[in-house]
Parts: sequence; C-alpha cells; structure tokens
Amino acid sequence: MKRRIFTCALITVLVIVTAVRLDRSAASDGPALAGLSDAFSLTRGVVRDTNGDGLGDEVVARIIVPAKPALEDVLAAADIAARLGYETLAMNLPLVAREDEVVRPQEIGLPILVGRENSAIKKLADQGLIDIKSLSPGQGLVAQVPSPLGGPDGLAVAGAVCRVPVCRVPGPGRWWPGCWCALSR
Repeated sequence: MKRRIFTCALITVLVIVTAVRLDRSAASDGPALAGLSDAFSLTRGVVRDTNGDGLGDEVVARIIVPAKPALEDVLAAADIAARLGYETLAMNLPLVAREDEVVRPQEIGLPILVGRENSAIKKLADQGLIDIKSLSPGQGLVAQVPSPLGGPDGLAVAGAVCRVPVCRVPGPGRWWPGCWCALSR
C-alpha cells in the first residue's frame, strides 16, 4: 500500500513539474516582437528569463553577419554581442556566425542580421520591408523585421556605404582606419 501511495505521489510530482516546464518554455518562446522596445523584454526579447526570477539568464538571439563581412559589420556585431553579454547572467557561445555557417536558421530564437551585404537583409530590402538605399554616409538602420530566416521575428542592422577610409577618434592625434563614418563627424 505504501508503495502504491509513493508511486502515485511520484507520478503526480512528475506531471506537475513537466507541466510547469512546458508552460515556461512556451512563455520563453514568446509571441512576436511588438516593436523595437520589445528587444529587451524578458519574455520575447534577445535575452529571456527561463527560471522566473526576473533576471535574464539565456541569450536566444544570434548575430548573423554576411559570409564575407566588412570591417564595419564585424565592429557592429562585436558591439551588439557585448551589449547582449551585459544583459544576461549566462549565455552559450558563439553569439556571432557568418550566414554560410548557420545550419538551421529558422531555429534561432531571435536573429539579428548585420550588414548590407547580408543576403537576408538584401531580401528584406527587395521585399520593401526595409530601405537601405536611401541611407547617406554616416546613417544606419535598426529595424524589427518579420521572420527574416523563416522562424521568429528578428532585427536588421545595416549602415550606408562608408566613403571615409580613415576617421578621427576622440582624443589628441588619434586616427582609426576603417571605422564607421558616424565617428568622423
């Protein structure tokens, strides 16, 4: 009799734990982004709270750069990756991948597409979802985009073609080759 009670109690606990985990994983997948302000939401943004303590403990975003990224794309990806690191208590690496290295793009929790030569960004521009042709040197674009890789919504980050090969960085006599045009103003 005691064995039967123990077995029933164990099964009940397992069912409750499984239901709670399924509920949390459904909540962590979250609905589509409502806008750029949702990018840092703990339920549907780049960082998620998986254990309900109110702190981001999983980075679901992945930064996708072109197969042959320009220096500006690498710098932007590094800046975004650093920001994601500040927003969470834990993460799985790598955060950045070239688009030709991504095996299952539709499984990325929140793709962040970087660079005007990124094929997904070109496709979004061709569809009229983003406008990168009108950007002037020194301008950039950050936009929420619907399902750019066949999965969840994502973000697109692109800048104008930089025509300034060298620009001045704050500080006396310091020059940095290949930096973003915005720094030169």
